[in-house]
Amino acid sequence: MPAKGEERPKRTNSEVSNYSLNDGSIKQQLESMEQSLKYLTTEMKSILKREEIESLISNTLSSILSEVEKRNEERLTQSKNDIAKEMEAKLQQSVCKQVEEKVKDLTEHIKGLEFENETLKETISSIKMITVKPFIFVSTKFRSLKKKTISSALKFVHFWF
Repeated sequence: MPAKGEERPKRTNSEVSNYSLNDGSIKQQLESMEQSLKYLTTEMKSILKREEIESLISNTLSSILSEVEKRNEERLTQSKNDIAKEMEAKLQQSVCKQVEEKVKDLTEHIKGLEFENETLKETISSIKMITVKPFIFVSTKFRSLKKKTISSALKFVHFWF
């Protein structure tokens, strides 16, 4: 290693001045870098770690999925209710239509039975007339004969007594 000043040439004032400026500039740059490093260190401490980021992402996704599931369940429930109401309305319409058809059929059947009943009443009435007339005739004849017979018998009894 060379000795101080022996092998080195002497510097001029402007060189010394430039060196001092360069040295000051380097000191200033080092201080600035140190300040920047302190700032970056502080900032890095406030920056989230990878695990924290993963946890935040996971929690966010979980809450989003929960919300989507909740909305889907609500929509599904609403759809079920809408379908149930629609089916109930259709079923009620179908039942009403079937009841109306049965009522119509029964009404026609009742009208047919009423007509048949009237026909039977007329038939019974005509049968009564057919059977009652001869009975009345026979009954009238029998009474008439009975009166004649009683009267003849009385005459005969009076005749003998």
